[in-house]
Amino acid sequence: MILQVKKTMIYERCSVLDFFHRKLSYPAQDEYKKTKNLFLSLKFTHEDIIELKESAKLDSICYYQKGIQTLCEAILNIDKSLYSWATVKLYYSIFYFLRATTICYNYIIVRWVDLYYIQLLINNSPTNNLLSKIRNDHAFTCCFYDKIINSNDIFNTNLIEDKHPYKWIREQREYTNYKKKYFTDPSPWEYWINFNRISTQKLKEYINLFIEDAHSREFLYCFQPEYACLALPIARAIETRRLLNNYINCQDEILNNGKIFLAQIDNHNLLNPLLDILISH
Repeated sequence: MILQVKKTMIYERCSVLDFFHRKLSYPAQDEYKKTKNLFLSLKFTHEDIIELKESAKLDSICYYQKGIQTLCEAILNIDKSLYSWATVKLYYSIFYFLRATTICYNYIIVRWVDLYYIQLLINNSPTNNLLSKIRNDHAFTCCFYDKIINSNDIFNTNLIEDKHPYKWIREQREYTNYKKKYFTDPSPWEYWINFNRISTQKLKEYINLFIEDAHSREFLYCFQPEYACLALPIARAIETRRLLNNYINCQDEILNNGKIFLAQIDNHNLLNPLLDILISH
């Protein structure tokens, strides 16, 4: 007789969501809808804003670590000519980097039944103005940067094939996941043709080129469709690091998390130029 033991996964709420649980007296999962109006009626005090900013800082470090790991895994996939799964991971890395920098613009994003954003000013309340029809976390975040952050994000100042860059890369992920009958690896599709069965050395040269481009802030490659699948996430990662340096004093946390991550990966030579910037600086 085989006994099936039900395992309970440990759910760790993000720090911002923890704040709202405390604020609304720890509602149970099935009570979210009952407290939605109370959530929407919140008016934030000076003390609330201070606590939310500290909570958002902790969440930013977590999102940033996820972004780095996902980006590195994607690059290692490209090195093995696994372009399909790399595309999915590159899109996810951008999502994580965007969530990491939301606080740098003095906003937070939170789900309480639906998705909302909050500008961290005294007496403000949660809102989803312009974004109320969006239910998906990824789409909400990308559209939030498009419509709310707008030109304050450097990557909103140009287009890729007449599309907002984050929407463009989201469509590449959707094409890979939903519009192809099967993964065609190791054969790339049009946007990966320059990386067709690329050598590790050539891939490293491309990474260095995209790093230099992002550092110069010329952004010559991240808006070109034949390079954007990799160049845009790398540029977004470096911009995220720059914003975190300017707005959040979190170097110790990033370095400690980075050391744990570095101990888990093999191909340091390929990833070192990027990791030196994203972790060590």
